[in-house]
Amino acid sequence: MKPEPLLCTSGANWEYQPHSSLKHILQRELKKHYKNFLLGRFDKMTLPLYLFLSGAGSGKSRNANEFHQTAISCLSTQEDKELLTRIKEAWVFFVSYENGTSLRNNEYQPYLAIGTRMLLQLLRERMNLDKIIEIYDPPSPLEVVLLLMENKDDGLNSNSQFYRTLSSIGDLLFSRIFIIPVFTSTITGPIESTLKYSHRKRVYLPVASLQPPNYRKGDSLIPVFKNDEITNTLVEDCGRHGRALEALNDCLAGRNIEECNIDTLMNDLRNNLTDMYRDAIFGSVRDARPIARVILTRRLLDLYKPVPKTDKTPDQFAGSGLIRFEQINKDSPKGYLTAPYIWLWIFVEISHEQGDPILRDWEFADYGEQRALLNPVSSLQVKSWQSFEKFVASFRCIKSAVIEEDELTTISEVHAGARLNGDIKFKNHNLQLEVARHQTDTKSKNHNGSVWDVDCYNSTIDVRRFKHCIVNAPNSPYGDAFLSLDQLENCNIKLPKRSGIVDGKAFKDYFGPFAGRAYKSALVKSKLPICNQVKNIHTTSFGQLYRVNQIRKGLFLKRPCKKIKNFHFRSSLIISQNVPTPRGDHAAVLLPTGIIIYIGGYIVVSSIDSAISMNEIQLFDTNSLSLTTRVFQNENIILYGGSAGSNLGSRVLPDLAVLDTNIWDLSIPSISQSNAPPPLTFHSAVLSHSGRITTATNLTLNGNIYIFDTANYVWVTRLNSIIPSTTSTVTTATSVISTTTS
Repeated sequence: MKPEPLLCTSGANWEYQPHSSLKHILQRELKKHYKNFLLGRFDKMTLPLYLFLSGAGSGKSRNANEFHQTAISCLSTQEDKELLTRIKEAWVFFVSYENGTSLRNNEYQPYLAIGTRMLLQLLRERMNLDKIIEIYDPPSPLEVVLLLMENKDDGLNSNSQFYRTLSSIGDLLFSRIFIIPVFTSTITGPIESTLKYSHRKRVYLPVASLQPPNYRKGDSLIPVFKNDEITNTLVEDCGRHGRALEALNDCLAGRNIEECNIDTLMNDLRNNLTDMYRDAIFGSVRDARPIARVILTRRLLDLYKPVPKTDKTPDQFAGSGLIRFEQINKDSPKGYLTAPYIWLWIFVEISHEQGDPILRDWEFADYGEQRALLNPVSSLQVKSWQSFEKFVASFRCIKSAVIEEDELTTISEVHAGARLNGDIKFKNHNLQLEVARHQTDTKSKNHNGSVWDVDCYNSTIDVRRFKHCIVNAPNSPYGDAFLSLDQLENCNIKLPKRSGIVDGKAFKDYFGPFAGRAYKSALVKSKLPICNQVKNIHTTSFGQLYRVNQIRKGLFLKRPCKKIKNFHFRSSLIISQNVPTPRGDHAAVLLPTGIIIYIGGYIVVSSIDSAISMNEIQLFDTNSLSLTTRVFQNENIILYGGSAGSNLGSRVLPDLAVLDTNIWDLSIPSISQSNAPPPLTFHSAVLSHSGRITTATNLTLNGNIYIFDTANYVWVTRLNSIIPSTTSTVTTATSVISTTTS
């Protein structure tokens, strides 16, 4: 009889995601196990227990369900043929004390109850668990096999595949059965405590946090969730936790993510998860503040010792689900508690209901704002995450809220996860976020009285009380600035005393459940004035960077030159080979690879303007700062209009040409003059989809707009009449183009 799956939830048909190291560990340990079995080394130190230990709903049952196939897939048909054959032909029993098979009041020995549930697997089509308990004395697991092998009159067909499988088990029994016992548990600590003084060999098998799941349809893998920004945010907020992702999938059923109310959807998800974990959540609600504190301040904990200000170990909190305990290494009991955004939201809501308004000012149901943040045409909302400056200030308020008012704390606790140079002990205050009405000088000075009062939108704040975190008014020349450091290698910046930095490696550790939101708010193009945006140290002007402490002009000029925008910051730009003669009125086209093509124009020879031949094309590589003569790019450049030499009234013919930069061939296409513009020079062009919109002028101003269809090479009168017939990559070159030969 094929065993019933250990789980039947909505995610049971998702593609299995084993931990990246599971097969390697299993292959190594199964080989050792089988070798000891063949050599007759029947000892607790040589025959292991296999353990999946993880929180509720994190995937233990799925891993146990897939164990048989995982064991088969990790073995080689050539090197492990005998062991592989044994495992393929093995009888698999799934025994669970959940889903209707929990221990009954009259079952006093859990070990014998395992045998009863093995018997249930064999007889479930004829009787239920309660009937089996009523009829049979509780057997041990091996007695179940013996009972069947004695061929009792149970109506089984001796010619059936089922019976032949049991016969094989009997053969194994007489030759000392090769058994692979696999266990799952939500609690690590008690198992470790029980076994740590024992020499019993145990193999701990890792449970993976889920990537966005897929399901199989024929030979194809289909994503369970849509791959769009807002759905990715929802998935991320579930913390790669299997049961939470199942609940999200159930909530999304029948909803269009682009049209539904996202805040309502996530409120439904929060309520569903609260119901699933009700006992664990309400049993821990009084611990919400200390748990939020150790998570947000990344407190190093001991697996066997209570979390500060609670009477529970980290393992007991992790066992309830959603929260994870991440050991710093597999041999150490030290580690950190982590939790997804949705968990923090659940606990904060329940703590409000229980009278402890932790994080009362934080709007967790921010998904409408998240959608607006990811929509480039949406207006900036009042509480939008778009301002990274405001986000960081808000996050600082969160950290102050999980620490008690007036409690002594340190910079290293409040800014845990950052790279710090030095530490300070200070008295914590539960900060409130405010925004200054006016640009305010934040330099520390020896003043008394009203100079310390800051006029904010909600009230006037006395900053000497240290009760608020204030975001300065836009365009303020004072205070801190946020810098985006694009360094690819290790961030080896020498920090000033009593300062810190959050680089890429520390980002997740520092922001914890809010890391995804912090990342989005830092990357999005803000609609705030430029001085309030996150500044890129490689490209921001000296005036902007000069306001940041520790940055002086000498230091600023040493920064690496990575982009063409930085050239004017270099003290000199040395180009020694193929330097072109000075020219003017030419067109310059920047290709995506950083190559600039200079076309046309004129040079001055003996005070006379001399037109440059169209056959003479200069190429400048902005990456190597060198002038070259050939590049290979799959692009066309369309040249239109211009004048001959310095005579602006002299029309050039032909007035349209195409430069193929792949073979450096200049061609003259034959096009209809229908809807064609008059002669143009000093005009500009914008490429939109397949149409070229040209704003034009001649010797007099011209307010007309002319549209050229680059897909069909015709002039058109309406932009919406352009329907691309082919895929083209076209770059437009504009300005005065001289076609006469010098």
